Amino acid sequence: MIQESLNINPFGNLCEKEMMRCYSPGSEVAHLEKFLKRPKVKIALIGNPGMGKTSLLKYISTNAEVACFDSMQKINIIKRLSILNRNDKLLFSLHKKIEMPELVFFPDVMYVSMAIPSFSELMKILLLRVKGNECARQLVTPEKVNVLLKKNNGNIRAILKELYLDYYNLTVAKGSRI
Repeated sequence: MIQESLNINPFGNLCEKEMMRCYSPGSEVAHLEKFLKRPKVKIALIGNPGMGKTSLLKYISTNAEVACFDSMQKINIIKRLSILNRNDKLLFSLHKKIEMPELVFFPDVMYVSMAIPSFSELMKILLLRVKGNECARQLVTPEKVNVLLKKNNGNIRAILKELYLDYYNLTVAKGSRI
């Protein structure tokens, strides 16, 4: 009898702590908490969808005293200018600098690019998640994770989705109950 089922998704979204671990110690993202210890700092997290900007904002907002805004470009320009003017410690996300042309008036904004996650850290996290689940474990191989990282340009959300779809197909093929 197959023990695995799809009631628990080992390939669900990474929690905020897991997301922080995905970035290598030398990356700008890994230094965010250190940057935020400065008395006055404005940081823009820039990256494509699925790179973990929102997860990092959630993690940092619970661990640092800083005003956080997700998808700042979606806030109307008057409110954005107010936010940029009134907050000494500010962390916000956007997909591209050009989405907020008014940033030219704020030369003190530090830009942190969401880099491709660390292969070794992502592997460790995935292996911990599939521990005891042989069906899911066979999908988490160094070769497969490396291919998915490159194919999806580091988009963790897309990587997890592909792994889940493979997991779903594998468990259904083995006759597991959903």
